[in-house]
Amino acid sequence: MSDPIKMIGDAELQLIQATLRMDTDGETAINTATRNPLDWIKLLNMTKRHGVIFQVHRRLSETTTDFIPARILNVFESLKLSYELHVFQMICDLVKVMRALEDAEIPAISMKGPALTIMAYGKPAMRFYGDLDILVKESDLPAATQVLLKLGASRTNPDKENDMVNTLHDNFDFGVSHIELHWKVTTPEFPKAMAVDELFAHSQMISIDGQYVRTFSDEDTILHLLHHGTHHCWSTLRHLTVLALVLRKFDAKTLQSTISSARSQGLYYPLQVGVGLTCDILGASYPDELNKHLKRNLRTRWAINIAKSVIISGQIGRPSFFEQTIFDILTADMNLFAAIRFIAIRLLYRKQRDEH
Repeated sequence: MSDPIKMIGDAELQLIQATLRMDTDGETAINTATRNPLDWIKLLNMTKRHGVIFQVHRRLSETTTDFIPARILNVFESLKLSYELHVFQMICDLVKVMRALEDAEIPAISMKGPALTIMAYGKPAMRFYGDLDILVKESDLPAATQVLLKLGASRTNPDKENDMVNTLHDNFDFGVSHIELHWKVTTPEFPKAMAVDELFAHSQMISIDGQYVRTFSDEDTILHLLHHGTHHCWSTLRHLTVLALVLRKFDAKTLQSTISSARSQGLYYPLQVGVGLTCDILGASYPDELNKHLKRNLRTRWAINIAKSVIISGQIGRPSFFEQTIFDILTADMNLFAAIRFIAIRLLYRKQRDEH
């Protein structure tokens, strides 16, 4: 499915793209990109917005080019150390919350965050995350809320009954962390929701800094990434990077199972688009078990180009209403009636959000 790599956006974005490349030409791309006139402050801000400080810092530190100012490397190093400290503080918060929920006999899953970072990179401090996402069953939500409040967490949306937009999670502040306590993982516009009971049934334990917590199975991790990336039009490079890294670790059996599940859950087109973007932007390559299912027809090319335009525009997590709606229709497994229903839901959601 992979076409020749094309650098996208302005010089700063091209350098970030070069540092994230997974093919053998990454070093050459970095050397080429650093020869262009660069706004280094803009580069730093873009790197932070895309959530790839750790990855960009590592590659720039390893490169042999003489075009990177020492002061910029020093700023990256200071920023990385600051982020690492914050990440480890968030891990402590996560362990406290998960342990308290376990003591209260409330099953809970750590979504994304440290668990996902370990799956992708092997250690938790290789990726910055802005919040901690924890999933509980809806029947356990009142008890889980009380556990958090007793720990000293403060609720940031106390008027939940009047919050029609927030249908997936409650929000809390605890320690240095913002916590999203989920009882659903699929946003309303997707025709098929991921079943929470099945997510718990398939879940696995993972060690985070010596403490074991429950997280999604490898397969469900990919399916959730497809939901999450599609919902945000793949507007951040960190999501694409993690998708590629996790997928590339799968054996043939897990890949086949994941593809089958993506088909059954209406995520076959999101899989094609997400993987296509990792090939185009990151130079990722995959086994034949995955490649043979990926096609570049008009539909997938259109969706991929929309996502690229969102990345280039810098609309991190905020594509235009038109871009997001067209992108979602292109990546969804829906007929005309379902598409009309989808647009109606999206318009209602937007109206409610604007009113709040």
